[in-house]
Amino acid sequence: MRLRCSACLLALALLAACGGGGGEQKEPAKEAPPPKAGVAPPAPPAAVQGEEEVVEAMLVLLTADVDEGKAPLKVKLETEIDGGKAPYTYLFTFDDGSPPSTEASPSHTFEKPGMYEVRVTVKDSADSEDKDYLVIAVK
Repeated sequence: MRLRCSACLLALALLAACGGGGGEQKEPAKEAPPPKAGVAPPAPPAAVQGEEEVVEAMLVLLTADVDEGKAPLKVKLETEIDGGKAPYTYLFTFDDGSPPSTEASPSHTFEKPGMYEVRVTVKDSADSEDKDYLVIAVK
């Protein structure tokens, strides 16, 4: 009995491997014809009037050329922005009683020793906003 079952399994495996066993045979897939010379590929569909442009979420990273030192400490601030929709507006606060700045990359001098949280809020033209902060240690 064991020999017959092994023989049957072997026969089934061979049929499956060679694609045998009857049934409907499929034609091989046809290749697409090559593009005609001098003919541009079809353009993507035009935007439908009323559809909104998809804008990637905005992410803001605040960096400084120095983050510690002796007073008076001059710090150059930079923002890196991923996503959002230009133009951007900026609001920097310095945590030292000085007025805020709306420059994109301000410099600021911390006159007295202390720990200062510098914060930036960036808004884009789609009215999205993101914030970041860093700490400046002045000795």
